[in-house]
Amino acid sequence: MGSENKTETQHRMQCRTCGEWMWENHWREAGDEPTCKKQVRCGLCGIKFGPLGEHKFSKATCVARATCTVCKLETGEVDPYNHDLEQHKAKAPTCTEKGWNAYDTCKNCAYTTI
Repeated sequence: MGSENKTETQHRMQCRTCGEWMWENHWREAGDEPTCKKQVRCGLCGIKFGPLGEHKFSKATCVARATCTVCKLETGEVDPYNHDLEQHKAKAPTCTEKGWNAYDTCKNCAYTTI
């Protein structure tokens, strides 16, 4: 292939042998996925093309709204029922110490199952 011209969606390329002009679509490299902040790059010329990708939101927790892992955009409300629970084992009482049943506490807020 010889010289090339570019548009936002295609390349115009001239065959070195016969001189015929052809249009070919931009193509993306394997593994190059669009994100909410970037388009994909053409594997031939490097031009950015196509739409931006979707946001990739984490789940809301008991203390934080859902957040995009790429651009940090927050959305929605906190989820008061989505706790990061830590389990505590039961302890049998002895003649000198009190015992307790197994319980859970949240690592992020004051929630407990006691």
